[in-house]
Amino acid sequence: PTDEFTTTEEDENCTITYFTEESTEGVQVESRQLYTPSRAGPGTSPHPDYIGPYVPVQYGYHHPYRPEIPEVSVFMCTFEKHNCGFRNQQNIPHRFRLVSDYIADRGGHYMAVHAQDAGHSVSRLITPYLPGYKGAWACVGFNFVIAGPGADRIEVVAQSSHNQRLLSVSQNTYRWDDCKFDLFVPQDVRFFIEAYTTDRGRGVIAIDNFSFTFGKCGRSDWS
Repeated sequence: PTDEFTTTEEDENCTITYFTEESTEGVQVESRQLYTPSRAGPGTSPHPDYIGPYVPVQYGYHHPYRPEIPEVSVFMCTFEKHNCGFRNQQNIPHRFRLVSDYIADRGGHYMAVHAQDAGHSVSRLITPYLPGYKGAWACVGFNFVIAGPGADRIEVVAQSSHNQRLLSVSQNTYRWDDCKFDLFVPQDVRFFIEAYTTDRGRGVIAIDNFSFTFGKCGRSDWS
């Protein structure tokens, strides 16, 4: 099968993978440690079906009022007080857990999957729906750790009226790093954040500080 990713640029620290114009549909990605995941072989995790898009409840003949452009322009979840409406997909046995601990020289709350518990599998975290509107762009970002032989990668899928696989992130160094990308959001959207683990040993995949901000990511925002 044809890879959905086409070109890479490499340096001594990372690989940046760019999408084809046909596959992005308005997505611009610039992030470290992006790679084309293997689609076959012993390292490939099972891939459960995605739940379908949510259809809003109809209220008589009229939808509930909402402004054309949202009044709140920034959604930010640090996981310090609660999970901000993030939830695990119910039909998947292995799950992200809200953890309060010290990891990679940083303490606090974050969402994590441990390979020794999950084994060779995928865990899928679902964000709440975030608003979009005609002509809108958003900067989406999060911090992450992928460390240990049992930790493989993070993949992100956007869902509005259809599913769109955005990127795959792999690093395997015991530190917090950043991922940010621009996304065209003409309608409400939610994200599936997937942690792929293996049975090769101990490992952890963690995410923190998820953000969704209207407007494209500024150059100063990149790590």
